[in-house]
Amino acid sequence: MNPKAKKIITLVLYLCSLGVMAVYSFVIYKLMNKSYLGVVTSVAIVVTDVILFLYAYSGLTTSPANLAFKAIISRLLLIVYGDQYWIYGYYTLYLYYAFVLSHKIG
Repeated sequence: MNPKAKKIITLVLYLCSLGVMAVYSFVIYKLMNKSYLGVVTSVAIVVTDVILFLYAYSGLTTSPANLAFKAIISRLLLIVYGDQYWIYGYYTLYLYYAFVLSHKIG
């Protein structure tokens, strides 16, 4: 398979995942009494995906396994504190990325 076809397939799959997150956000909004937590979580996932893309594009992460591990850690940190203390998960997540970036720079 040529690289252009791989990029197109990756883009289509990512757009499908964004659609799934939009449905997730809508369901959470309806089920949790007009709570925007689903929307906030979806935006945080997109932001962390952009950060991971920039890490991979810049060469800070060279291994696909390392990139997958960081993506799994990102999603776990977003949900580990639950719906009462969700903001701490976001703080921990971005602190983790700041630590990794400062370690790579230094």
